[in-house]
Amino acid sequence: MKHKIYKTMALVFLIGIGGIALLTVLPLQKELFALGAAAIVCAAVAVCLLELVSLRKLLVEQAEQVLDTLDDMIAEKEEIRFPEYHDTLTVKIQDRMKQYHEIMLHTRETSRKEKETVQSMVSDIAHQARTPAANIRMFAEILGRKNIPEEKRQQFLTMMEEQTEKLHFLMEAMTKMSRLETGLVSLHRKRQPLLDTLAEAVSEVMPKALKKEITVTVSCSDSVELIHDRRWMVEAIFNLLDNAVKYTGPGGRVKIDAGQGQFYTKIDIADTGRGIAAGHLNHVFKRFYREPEAEGEDGIGLGLHLAKEIIELEKGYISVASVVGEGTTFSVYLLNEPDPHG
Repeated sequence: MKHKIYKTMALVFLIGIGGIALLTVLPLQKELFALGAAAIVCAAVAVCLLELVSLRKLLVEQAEQVLDTLDDMIAEKEEIRFPEYHDTLTVKIQDRMKQYHEIMLHTRETSRKEKETVQSMVSDIAHQARTPAANIRMFAEILGRKNIPEEKRQQFLTMMEEQTEKLHFLMEAMTKMSRLETGLVSLHRKRQPLLDTLAEAVSEVMPKALKKEITVTVSCSDSVELIHDRRWMVEAIFNLLDNAVKYTGPGGRVKIDAGQGQFYTKIDIADTGRGIAAGHLNHVFKRFYREPEAEGEDGIGLGLHLAKEIIELEKGYISVASVVGEGTTFSVYLLNEPDPHG
């Protein structure tokens, strides 16, 4: 538009100068020359005014189109038509509007997903907490009755304590999960030996393993170092080890084998447990998922889900392989040199 104005002004200026120059070469009297020059100037001014009126009309039309587009954006329409412009200024305005519309759609989609995540978590908490809460209420009612033998009273108190512990464990797990899924976790990565991290995770699972006489071994060079958050990585490895110990029979074995390749460090956690059926392998990392065969075991189906979330937060990934009756191997892959800006 700016170039069009300049072109029009230059053209009018040239026509005016050319017309006056033409008058000077004609044998005209002063009165006729002045009259002709005035006519040329008036014509030039008239052309400029007409051009300005035309430009104003064009500006009004484009402004209305921009306002219509903004109205569509305010109304949060998915599909917005952006008219095609040719002048530089309007094209720049339109590009900014397109960028804002894309940001707005992305923000709205992110907000929708976060809302669904929160709603899903609230629903899951209510569902998972319902059973222990109902049991605690039932035991409290029974204990409130008179003439209950002391032996039965102690039995109900123990059962109530177990349900309270289960409820506490659920709340702790849900808190960790909500922080991970809503992006509230801030990792504090630094380069440190992987063996120390594995040893800490093993120490946490050993009481359970010793109780079932399960042998836990670790194979990892003390020279292997990774940039990672030890606190959260211990949580992830512990959950994998806890799962292995839980589903391995008395006298079984759990082996941790870590090896560093060119780009990735691989951590295998293998057990000699009962294994996972092929049809369930794609579901084991889902929140609250438990195999039908695992209903008799303690747990709420959050351990593997939490492990996967943490490992992905560390820019790694996890896979699983299993043979029913022979055991299961979870493989964790972590970058040797993760992108510090990733």
